[in-house]
Amino acid sequence: MTILVIWVSSAVLFLYYAQKYSDSANEFYVFLCNLPWYTWNEENKKLYLTILTNSNHGVAIYSLLSNSHLNYAYLKDLFNAIYTLACIGCKKE
Repeated sequence: MTILVIWVSSAVLFLYYAQKYSDSANEFYVFLCNLPWYTWNEENKKLYLTILTNSNHGVAIYSLLSNSHLNYAYLKDLFNAIYTLACIGCKKE
């Protein structure tokens, strides 16, 4: 039981920080979109467009096992699976 609690708490923390990482990348993109770039010189505009183009793709951490994003939705699915397995285990006893 202790191992299960440690594993679940580690998974929750990892998924929480994966979601925070994704959220901060999206906030950075919104910040870039709101910059007053039209008053800059040409060299800075080119650099701005390069950074903006590279940052408009969503940043996320992928799971190697399930090929999906690690975020709050994955955490919900994980808890659903654990709850289902616990219910099945209780019914067998």
